[in-house]
Amino acid sequence: MTQAMPPPPPPPPAPPAAAKRGAEAWVYWVIGALLVALVVVVVVLVAGGGDKEAATTTAGLGETPGEVYLEPVRTLGPDPYTTEVMEAAVVSTTAPIVSTTISTSTSTSTPTSTTLAGLSTTTTQPVLALQSRTGGEPGLYGGTLDQTRCDKQAILSFLQGNPDKAAAWVAAQNSDPTLAWDNGRTDLTVADLPAYFAELTPVTLIYDTRVTNHGFRDGLPTARQSVLEAGTAVLIDIYGVPRARCACGNPLIPPIPTSGPPGWVGPGWPGFDPTIIVVVVPNPVVITQVIIIDLNTGDLIERPPGGGQDTVVTTTTTTTVPQTTTTLTVPEDVVVGSGDVQVTLLWAHDSDMDLHVIDPDGAEIYYSARTSASGGQLDVDDIPSDGDMSTHVENIFWPPDGAPPGTYSAFVKNYSMGAAGSGSYTMEVRVGGQLIHQETGSIADGEFSPPFEFVVEDG
Repeated sequence: MTQAMPPPPPPPPAPPAAAKRGAEAWVYWVIGALLVALVVVVVVLVAGGGDKEAATTTAGLGETPGEVYLEPVRTLGPDPYTTEVMEAAVVSTTAPIVSTTISTSTSTSTPTSTTLAGLSTTTTQPVLALQSRTGGEPGLYGGTLDQTRCDKQAILSFLQGNPDKAAAWVAAQNSDPTLAWDNGRTDLTVADLPAYFAELTPVTLIYDTRVTNHGFRDGLPTARQSVLEAGTAVLIDIYGVPRARCACGNPLIPPIPTSGPPGWVGPGWPGFDPTIIVVVVPNPVVITQVIIIDLNTGDLIERPPGGGQDTVVTTTTTTTVPQTTTTLTVPEDVVVGSGDVQVTLLWAHDSDMDLHVIDPDGAEIYYSARTSASGGQLDVDDIPSDGDMSTHVENIFWPPDGAPPGTYSAFVKNYSMGAAGSGSYTMEVRVGGQLIHQETGSIADGEFSPPFEFVVEDG
């Protein structure tokens, strides 16, 4: 009997940011540009490999501007590659997994419903923020010690027995410019499928996850923007990117942000929240161990790429007494801009803390570059005097209808430690007026906080 997935754990911490200032800022410009390439899928990688086989795809359901197709665990969606289900149910989901700490406040916009192809389409927000997670982050995926839930060999055998679908499957993968495998190859052929599948690893989605899904119709892969429900079994590549849905063999590639406000096509599922959706971007290097959460016990499992012998990770539990913290708010005499995207930094000591945001074009907004061509601006900047322990604020925002779609990255730098010796801060991120992220932390003199990355789909 299939049981409901437990609430997802908090997203794993993003990787630390490299220090930068002045001439060193190019590092973040490059990272920002690369992240846009990974998520928006507009840049073709050229490292290694030869010419790709034909990558022709045709529009499928979910390709009307703004449509994102909701795909529950127990449905295959339109035009599946096969109706022979190759995904077994999770035996148990009793793992002590804590619920996410991401804000789930309700949107203030009014939902509207229409009917499309017999399915309900609901638009609830003018903009939508999606968190991008790196494919190699520990705990991003789940699973059990029984890897037979996803029959990888059955999918490969099916494709080998259906050459037309194999060619379409390969074409779908080749349409993704971030495709990389076999020590850097960026092309895939039908003849490569056995070697390619040998690199794929079976895992279970812990988060509702945005992808570009593909069905099969008239000899071509039919692309559609989709959200796969947490609990769906997928095969990931050596960079942690979902590449196939186990239930039906459909090829998967990274999503493309919608060109307009997202409209959810199809029935949702209990617990579906458009503010808690993950986009997976490739790990910067080949993953040597996929660290997943055991859905039966909550333990961590190390799984070799390709699905070799699992190893349970032994962890030591420690108990700490939580520190007393004070919630910081923007003082009444400080006016901050707001709109499609707003990032606010708060701190209550005399260190010089600086807010940085990188926009989808790779432009970095901070005290030395207060505006960007995309419309973002630093409208509040503060440098405390020695001994000033009042609440200080910095704020970067894009006005209504002014934020471009794509990947954003926000982080904090302790530019200069004050006499009080504190580097504590609070950073809040709002999209469409909705709080999607709040973090508190402390960083040493001259250090950066880990970047928080999110994807905005906007009209």
